[in-house]
Amino acid sequence: MNKRQTQADTDLPIRVFCALLLDSTTVSSLHNELHPIREQVPGFRWTDPKRWHITLRFYGNLRRGVAQTLANAIGALPDPSVPVALRGVGVFPNATRPRVVWVGVDDSSNDLQTLYRTVEDISTGLGIPGDDRPFRPHLTIGRAQKDHRAQIPADILRANSPFINTALNQLVLFHSELRTTGPVYTPIDPMDDK
Repeated sequence: MNKRQTQADTDLPIRVFCALLLDSTTVSSLHNELHPIREQVPGFRWTDPKRWHITLRFYGNLRRGVAQTLANAIGALPDPSVPVALRGVGVFPNATRPRVVWVGVDDSSNDLQTLYRTVEDISTGLGIPGDDRPFRPHLTIGRAQKDHRAQIPADILRANSPFINTALNQLVLFHSELRTTGPVYTPIDPMDDK
């Protein structure tokens, strides 16, 4: 590949987000606890537990070269150990027109908020515009199927609310490709500058 092709590749936009991953034990426990909701609530596409994550920052489209620089900077951070409690189930935007079903993330230590601010500082330091939306950590577990308009009874959400204490230990920058079969998340590995 010549230099011109390489430059063109780094200028291509890719869809990017930064997230914390759940460990396999937490994923398994949460998946089991949420089984009744998946059974009782029709009209939603339930997210594959292998893709579960807590989004720290959604960037949208970034040039590939900028995304790689960001991955390098995030990869240089010490491994996080963020204690959280996964508790409660809710919906966005509201109960009468639920589009997204989520599990809440309780950050009583404020470690998650601190990590968010660190990633935000890194991002703005690289010239990426700051996020003007408030940080509301959650774990998306389902999305309404197209044209689905049913409500989810609050008693179903309350009766099936998980409560799991865990630590989030893996921070990853992802390239997200939207496909008809569902999104594909590919980690953007930090490059060794040596």
